[in-house]
Amino acid sequence: MVHPFHVSLDQPAFYRISVLGRLDKELASRLSDLELRYTQNEQGEELSVLGGFLGDQGALLGVLVQLYNRGFCLVGVERLNRAPEPQHSSPVSE
Repeated sequence: MVHPFHVSLDQPAFYRISVLGRLDKELASRLSDLELRYTQNEQGEELSVLGGFLGDQGALLGVLVQLYNRGFCLVGVERLNRAPEPQHSSPVSE
């Protein structure tokens, strides 16, 4: 079977992961070097958005499993060709 869009499983890439609810900074810091931002969806629910480079899809799965094990509802995962432009959401400050 030929796939028109090929993604290498063992190459680094920029990912944006959105979950429902508020991740705390301590947990986010343990989930690789991903930047944490907060935003809201159309229904006004708070979303936590993690973004950054991960070494491969195995690292992505590790982050997703950690979020799942802590009961966070996954809203979306995006693989981007490059780092996105800044968004209108509030970054978490130290």
